[in-house]
Amino acid sequence: MLATPNLGELFSEYASEAAIPDLGAPIVHYDSYRTMESAGLLHIFAAFDGDHLIGFLVMIASIYPHFGKLLASTESYFVSKSHRHTGAGLKLMAIAEQKARELGAIGFYVSAPLNGVLDRLIERKGFNLTNRVFFKSFSNSGDSHV
Repeated sequence: MLATPNLGELFSEYASEAAIPDLGAPIVHYDSYRTMESAGLLHIFAAFDGDHLIGFLVMIASIYPHFGKLLASTESYFVSKSHRHTGAGLKLMAIAEQKARELGAIGFYVSAPLNGVLDRLIERKGFNLTNRVFFKSFSNSGDSHV
């Protein structure tokens, strides 16, 4: 996937659609991905149209210490707007779910930008809304302590 010529273009489209302004522009830390992948914690799935990268799903699967159970979650998940009609996103999700089951995960968390395409679609795919995730930037406030 990293050798794909249009990787930067796809990452830019992803960032423009799923950005969290307080996090700033994405700076992909490839060494972290490689380290986590080598440890068996991170799994990357990619969708192509010929040699053209059209989507990806990055899944983290690890034991959640509080529950003592293996759970999977999306770290990032995106399909180019021009290829969403192809079913590539559903195929990526199915492959990731299959891998999570093979690893012994008891469930799969999916994060979706509020009011985005995935947010409107995910419940129809058997996922239940269980939590709302909030983000607080410490760089924009003076109350970063407890």
